[in-house]
Amino acid sequence: MQSTYLMEALASHGYVAVAPDHPGDTMVDAALGHTEPQLDMALDRSRDVSAVLDALTDPSCTVQPLVRSDQVAVLGFSFGGLTSVMASAGLPGVPADPRVRASVGLAPAISPLPADMLARVDVPTLLIGGGADPAVPVDPNIDRGFGLLTASHPVVTAVLGGATHNSFTEVCRQYGLLGTAGIPTALRLRVEVTARATCWPPYLDSTTAHLLTERAVVAFLDWRLRGESADAAFLAPGTWGTGPTVTLRARP
Repeated sequence: MQSTYLMEALASHGYVAVAPDHPGDTMVDAALGHTEPQLDMALDRSRDVSAVLDALTDPSCTVQPLVRSDQVAVLGFSFGGLTSVMASAGLPGVPADPRVRASVGLAPAISPLPADMLARVDVPTLLIGGGADPAVPVDPNIDRGFGLLTASHPVVTAVLGGATHNSFTEVCRQYGLLGTAGIPTALRLRVEVTARATCWPPYLDSTTAHLLTERAVVAFLDWRLRGESADAAFLAPGTWGTGPTVTLRARP
């Protein structure tokens, strides 16, 4: 799991936070060479999201009484950011899920999406990226999305200066666990290589990146799902004037 810190932050603010596994498309799968073709993964991920929502809203689910089906957001990192952004609009062969009321993409890999597909997204969208991300650069992903998500109101983007692609993941904490017995060699190597490109200067330290991400995501969801309008001011351009550079943009 790549975003435990964010799941915990959301749960601490009263959200039911659920992280589905995506067989054939996890860090472990990639390290062991067990991945699926990308198009298949994109479609399967979208189906996974709807299957999870079906399960959570089923009367037999133990947490069903806690689930607000009118306050559903989908959040994803990297390729999962593509999944989250398109959950409300659908993909070829996979229908839109009308239960999704907001989308959040962390370093979202949305550059492959055609303009007409992005234009179908009609729920509030938050995109967060790293200014030093070589894998999923701000342009043409977040910058392009900001311009093409024309039916999404509002669209908010936040770019963290000095953050790289995996600044939004748990890789720095995972690096500290590499001495644990039983970790496959291929996975150990993948974590070590990724950590060395993430966890030390000149990149933004992961603790700060996580804190900024938590604050932005919780504020956005409180605003758009719970109607707490004061949180909109927290996400207004120019409001994060101290500490690490955060560039905010918003379109109503």
